[in-house]
Amino acid sequence: MGQLLNLTVGGTYEKEHENSSNASGDVGAPTTETDSFDASRHNLAYYTEVLGNLTDRFSYTLAGRVDDNSDYRRFATYRLGANAALIPALRLRASLSTAFNAPAFNELRPTLFTVGSPDLRPEKIRSAEIGLVSNFRPDLFLLSASYFNQRFSEDLPHPLQCVHFVSLTMVALAAALVMTPAAYHRMTGVTHVSRRFLDTSSRLLLASMVVLAIGLSLDYFVVGWLVFESPWVAAGSALMLATFSTLWFAFPLSRRRVDAGN
Repeated sequence: MGQLLNLTVGGTYEKEHENSSNASGDVGAPTTETDSFDASRHNLAYYTEVLGNLTDRFSYTLAGRVDDNSDYRRFATYRLGANAALIPALRLRASLSTAFNAPAFNELRPTLFTVGSPDLRPEKIRSAEIGLVSNFRPDLFLLSASYFNQRFSEDLPHPLQCVHFVSLTMVALAAALVMTPAAYHRMTGVTHVSRRFLDTSSRLLLASMVVLAIGLSLDYFVVGWLVFESPWVAAGSALMLATFSTLWFAFPLSRRRVDAGN
């Protein structure tokens, strides 16, 4: 349909069937069936996607999908995305999407070592992403800050939700700090780099590294607690922060002293 618009329309049909049983007994003796599982289901899906370019500075994505699952009700999901050039050296990208994921049969049925969850419901996911991409120095700057929301109100206690919000804020602040020199350089149109500009850029970069290290370590703790629910996750988060501090600060400082001595 031309260079300004690409349209995709399609559909899928999937059918699943599983018949299994578990048995136990002494070695060499007849076994006794402990439980069995026999289930079938199908899923019929329709989808469409539109990719377009309104101008050479703005592109978009519009996508929708409808899943009709025989075990669950009909689900509609979507994805909205945009990519815009703010200035020649800086692009903004953003997306909003939803997803549906039905439980697998091995999550519903019991085994010899696990208990099944026959009442398990499908996962519903809503995610949003926003990021900045700079071609000021393509080999140095490729930045993206993302936020995902997946049943945090049920899985995380309120204090950890606050920690996650703080960590997200720090990651966004780090992106803003590290992009400031590039944005300033492009928008002011300066033709040379002064000593003052280099000093200011270095300070902003160092500040962003401190903020980013703390923010990532905090979110590491949140995700670790969500997965393991163990206080030992705090040790892993502290180790992550120590790793950032060593590689980003201690190691460069030690090399600077060695180079100065030579």
